Amino acid sequence: MLEYGSATPLFSPLVLVIFIACVAGAAALLQCALAAALIKRTRNGLYCLILQLIVADFVLLSASIGPEIWTTNAKTWDFGKSTCVTFRGLGVFASTASLYLVVTIALHTLATINLEEKVTAQNKRSTIIDDESRSSRHSLVANSDTSTPTRSMNVDYRLSTNTKVPIIHPSLFIWFLSVSLCIPEFALSTTVPLDHDIIVCGLVDSGHRFNIYSMLAIFNFFIPTFIMSIAGILVSSISVIQCKYRNTKPSKMTQHLI
Repeated sequence: MLEYGSATPLFSPLVLVIFIACVAGAAALLQCALAAALIKRTRNGLYCLILQLIVADFVLLSASIGPEIWTTNAKTWDFGKSTCVTFRGLGVFASTASLYLVVTIALHTLATINLEEKVTAQNKRSTIIDDESRSSRHSLVANSDTSTPTRSMNVDYRLSTNTKVPIIHPSLFIWFLSVSLCIPEFALSTTVPLDHDIIVCGLVDSGHRFNIYSMLAIFNFFIPTFIMSIAGILVSSISVIQCKYRNTKPSKMTQHLI
């Protein structure tokens, strides 16, 4: 809960309204354009996650950013108790969803790259085996007598080329977690009048306030930071392994030819 010593606005309300309208309008147009470009590609899991991130950002922009800027400038809450409850609840809901969707996009990209590399390696191995079998069959047919039936081998090299990583369960978990974390804000948020006609929008119960802020710090800071750190370490490790593999591959090919 923020307490202000003076209710004197920093900027003129008209200037602030124009600024908020311009920023919010430009952001909304960009998000709508991005959503229109991706809506036909929702079969891809990554694009579906980005669309969800657009929705969460739009909720955060429309329900939280404007009142936050206005209140910071006016140094008092001017929108009533109901709007205060909606403002704080949707703020936690949208920020949590946006944060975990970004984490999920990073992990989804990492998993997709890993899966595609496995499929590519399988396809390369199958191509090498197929070429060797064809060369061996050609040699046997060329050297055999015409009365001898052609010896050949039919091998099924069908491999799974589905590189889609499922996103249904992560998405359900993200939205369920977002709803769970915002329930205390909807239940306990209210407006509190202070001196000098200042009204504050926040949590009244100090005991629950500490527990809620601690929970938000754990779920919205420490856990995402830990996950992104692990993802960064994995990306760095994969990059190093790929560099070593590319450096050693030519020497192995040369030994094989010799």
